[in-house]
Amino acid sequence: MKIKYKVISFLLVIVTLFSVLSINNVIAKESNPFVSHYEDVYNNGYSVPKTKDFIKMLNVSGQLYEKITGVDIISQKTRITIEGFLKDIYDEISQDTEETMDFQLFFDSLPISNRAAKSFYQFTNIDKDMFVDYLYQKTKEYDQQGNSLASVYYFARIYFSIFEEIIFGMSPVNNSEEIYQVVVKVVYEDGSTEDLTPGIYYNTQTKILYNENGKGVLNLGFNLESNSSNYILTTVINSWQRGFGFSQLYDLLSYSTPFFDYATKRIKFIYDQKEWMIQLWKGRYIITNGCEIGVYYRELNSKGTYYDCVSDEDMLMLGVDLYHQDELIFSRQPTMHWWLTGFAFAPKCYLPESLRMEGSVGFDDSLMAEAFYESIKKMDDIKSEKIDNTILFIW
Repeated sequence: MKIKYKVISFLLVIVTLFSVLSINNVIAKESNPFVSHYEDVYNNGYSVPKTKDFIKMLNVSGQLYEKITGVDIISQKTRITIEGFLKDIYDEISQDTEETMDFQLFFDSLPISNRAAKSFYQFTNIDKDMFVDYLYQKTKEYDQQGNSLASVYYFARIYFSIFEEIIFGMSPVNNSEEIYQVVVKVVYEDGSTEDLTPGIYYNTQTKILYNENGKGVLNLGFNLESNSSNYILTTVINSWQRGFGFSQLYDLLSYSTPFFDYATKRIKFIYDQKEWMIQLWKGRYIITNGCEIGVYYRELNSKGTYYDCVSDEDMLMLGVDLYHQDELIFSRQPTMHWWLTGFAFAPKCYLPESLRMEGSVGFDDSLMAEAFYESIKKMDDIKSEKIDNTILFIW
């Protein structure tokens, strides 16, 4: 009996061993496709939704809305036309991104947008001319005060005047062949027209679309410029984001959405009785490949993760090149800044770990340069080199 049990036990051990080996082999075989897929994405990137995909979702949403409410909001379209250099820019972006960002298709597919304004007058019985004049007076009042609400009332006046068509174009500034300004022609339902100049300019030499007030196009904090072989969004020094400093909460919020996939490094050091932090980012930002260098500081022994953006006097000389393997995506030449960025429109996005930042941080003070260098040297996956008061890094 003892021999019988020993034989049975031995056979059970053998069966168990083969079972484990078989399972491991199956797992190994099944994991290979995932490994192969990851390598493919790492090397070649992945496609992002195109404008036409967004339009399909918009149409499905409109059809669903019509079934629920009985109101058709998608068959009638807002008439929007793009002309001149602006159309050339948008066409080039569409071509470069293989229609990932097709501005004309997007504008052509927008549902008619003056329905709410018409309904407003219908249900309130408010006189349109009187209400539009009120909005005009409020625009002047807030504009004289330097209040940002002026722009809100400005666009509200245009909307509630009931427009039928919008034409975006450009005209030369003082007969210049280099500087053009965006002109928006609005055609109202009564046949009258109005030319609006939102303060957006285009330099044909530098190929930069910018706002004259230095706060970025439409005051969003970004300019659009041609760089290398594509167009990129770049942050301006006086962007609205500067007033909000930095907190790790910002990154956590970004990670919680499907729109961002980036890696980041925070290099902290002490200088001039302040806690300094220079942060690096690289990865996918919605439908762009991008990277950032931000410079922040706060008082010694501060609690939490919040830092202030540095003042103009404390900005540093920042520069960066972003690569995917050996392909240069864009280059930002060294310039005085507190938040140097680049976000490139492209037909494909790349994994953060497959992108490479080659950057530089220049300091006026040798002690500050040394403090930063000693800190960045501790980052195992960042290569760094100190040349005089400039730190070069590869990440």
